[in-house]
Amino acid sequence: MDGVPEMSKLKSVPVVLEIDRNEVRKVLEEAIEEKFEQVYVIGFKNKQAHLKSSKIDSNMEAIGALEMCKMQIFERSGQ
Repeated sequence: MDGVPEMSKLKSVPVVLEIDRNEVRKVLEEAIEEKFEQVYVIGFKNKQAHLKSSKIDSNMEAIGALEMCKMQIFERSGQ
């Protein structure tokens, strides 16, 4: 498939389960300062992912935003 990396070529992205509350606070404050129109927070608790958001106007919009974020993660990790 064009533009989609093969699963066998993907490296795993480490998930940090140790939470530094000050770091979380800093990231949320940066989001406020940047005046984002929407904010999604993906949190991990008991090795399960949880999603919180300021608002979701449509499921398709939310899925599109998550897909864009997924591509940014791949780009940052050099994949």
